[in-house]
Amino acid sequence: MKIKFIITLFFLVCFSSFCSLLNASTWIIDQTGGGNFLTIQEGINACSNSDTVLVHPGTYYENLSISNTFITLASLYLTTGDESYIHQTVIDGFYNGSVIHIEFVETDEVFICGFTIEHGSGFQYSFFSTGGGIYCVEANIKLKKCIIKNNRSFSGGGGISLENSQLYLIGNTITNNLALSIGGGIVAYYDSDIVYDENILNNIYLNFAGKGNDIAFNISCPFQEIIVDIFTIVDTGMYYIFAYDDYGYYIPGEFSIDLLHTKIEPENADLFVSPDGDNNNSGLTSEEPLQSIAFALAKIVSDSLHHNTIHVPDGIYAPGLNGQHFPLHLKSYVSVIGESRENTILDAEQIGGHIAANDPQYDYTIKNMTFKNGYNQREVMMQLNKKVILDSLIVTNYSHSGEFYYHKLFSIYFSDFVLKNTIVTNNYTVGALNCYSGLVDGNCYPYNYVINCKITNNEPVITGGTPFSIARAHPDGDSLIVNIINTEITDNVDISYDWFPSTAAIHVTGAGEAVVNVVNCTIGNNETTTGAAVVLQDTSTMNIYNSILYGDVPREIFLDADYYDINTLTVSNSLVEGGFWNIGLNGNNIVNWLDGNLDEDPCWDVMGDNPYALMEDSPCIDAGTLDLPPGIELPEYDLAGNPRIVNGMIDMGAYEWQDSVSVKEDIFKPITQTKISSYPNPFNPTTTIKLDLAESGKIELAIYNIKGQKVKTLIDAYSCKGHFEIIWRGTDENEKKVASGNYFAKLKVNDETKAVRKLILLK
Repeated sequence: MKIKFIITLFFLVCFSSFCSLLNASTWIIDQTGGGNFLTIQEGINACSNSDTVLVHPGTYYENLSISNTFITLASLYLTTGDESYIHQTVIDGFYNGSVIHIEFVETDEVFICGFTIEHGSGFQYSFFSTGGGIYCVEANIKLKKCIIKNNRSFSGGGGISLENSQLYLIGNTITNNLALSIGGGIVAYYDSDIVYDENILNNIYLNFAGKGNDIAFNISCPFQEIIVDIFTIVDTGMYYIFAYDDYGYYIPGEFSIDLLHTKIEPENADLFVSPDGDNNNSGLTSEEPLQSIAFALAKIVSDSLHHNTIHVPDGIYAPGLNGQHFPLHLKSYVSVIGESRENTILDAEQIGGHIAANDPQYDYTIKNMTFKNGYNQREVMMQLNKKVILDSLIVTNYSHSGEFYYHKLFSIYFSDFVLKNTIVTNNYTVGALNCYSGLVDGNCYPYNYVINCKITNNEPVITGGTPFSIARAHPDGDSLIVNIINTEITDNVDISYDWFPSTAAIHVTGAGEAVVNVVNCTIGNNETTTGAAVVLQDTSTMNIYNSILYGDVPREIFLDADYYDINTLTVSNSLVEGGFWNIGLNGNNIVNWLDGNLDEDPCWDVMGDNPYALMEDSPCIDAGTLDLPPGIELPEYDLAGNPRIVNGMIDMGAYEWQDSVSVKEDIFKPITQTKISSYPNPFNPTTTIKLDLAESGKIELAIYNIKGQKVKTLIDAYSCKGHFEIIWRGTDENEKKVASGNYFAKLKVNDETKAVRKLILLK
């Protein structure tokens, strides 16, 4: 009886499906007026289950929505097999959301066939967007012979995003899509699955993302058997396919890949790009540059035994101008070096941030660039990175909607880094730098450094604005030490009312072992609501040496603790407005107020080129100390490019006052040894070479390159002994600019080499 019932039920289901097919309708979409409707969405709205929407050629500027209905959506390729219709039938999302949004179709499937799907920006939810081309939620979808390209999303799935959905791919091409966060081509969340047809193969290549350039999926998804014809590269690794856990960390062994061809040939060598380059070039020389920096990153090999560099000459690099993709997804052992900080300009055109290393990446340098016009996304995002150097950058004209206070310009999580010679100015943001926890093991450094930087004139959005936020994650297993050296933090504004106390310059929260050393810093004229320029919470430690804290509103320092979480502050040889008694204290704290501290006007040179430099009557001159904490090494030069230590003495603040009297006295000291010095060094574009000649005679001062070839003769004459200066402008004998690199100034007296000075030209 039970068997009979099952058989009867089976035939009823089959009969119902057959009747449904008999009743199915086909709706013709034709922009010329020869069909049922002019727009695709009108056809979808008219559909019942099993209906077909057949679209004639044309470009349809629409953002389609399919909900609770299993239908077929196809171009004339479905009925003719003519692949030209795939290119002729375009659904263009006009960057106004997902091109196609499908939801709640689980009893059958949505079949999409024969389209070009482009220019989607993702389904917007809260601050994020996902699924630039196709966004699928709790649905089954079959996708055949479609081209999905030129789409983007803020979070995941530039091309396709799946949530609790099943996707069957047949003969599609998914390329040139961008996800600012994860999964440039496809991202799969929450038990989603992707099946790749084994006969009519798909192509997935040259998509871009913060991690998982081509494919990314959560480990809640089944094991992924990826079968394709063309993929970006053979050595897929986590750079191109990223399986991750619920915390976003890479999990190996969650996929297999079977591919026939690759789109690009990797190069284990330096690569060159140019604003007017061509991605069809080899990229191996400056005469054959690539155009896209992201393409160069995809092409270049990551090799721990052979570090490579992408060379970026001066010019403007922007998505609309020359096809750049930001953020740049960095690679281990690959540095990206611009020609000059001011003139190598990466313009994000208000789309997102500039740099992403969200997956573990190691040992690289980003140098000599301006990042401008970022929006909402973090400008520089690093997670689980080691041995990172960020050098000679400018970050400016960034803007933020204010919806997420943790999207700082530099968001550095569980990483070690050096940020130096960098200017962060005139941004509209929730904060400049967020350093969260630290990473200490045998392969990385226990210290993080901010050296010779300027954080100035940054304005807040709806909330936030704190320039530096430093937080340790938890009390076990890691530590966090940040050294802020020779840095200016001035004229920034924070308007936080959501938590107390707010912070105008540096906020530290410890969970046990957050230690911040502030050495020779100038912190002034910053403004916040309830707290101070510097705030310590949750068992944090800060040591302030040789620094100036003055003019900040409402006060300079606030320590916030309870009975168990005790903060420790040590101040030595520093000027703090209001002195010890103006420190805000809440709860149990320890304050070590050591010798040499001042409470006076620092006498800044407010009318000069560097308004926070010291005037000659400043009490901060020669008031510093060289007895500094372990691991602290002062830079050779201050923020103005002058010697940091003069006559064995050091001033307070980020600028060293240059004592002209002492310099003149030095001139009349007897010269006992012929020698060369130079400043600045490294330099760009000029350096001053100083000669101390202990004897008279025929003098030759010449510049040589690293191969020993003479580049330029600066002096060739008879001279008496004494002090001399000459400027080298980084040119050869023909006054042509020389390349960046190492050079040597060689001094000969009477044809005998007396001194050699290494010069480093950075562009």
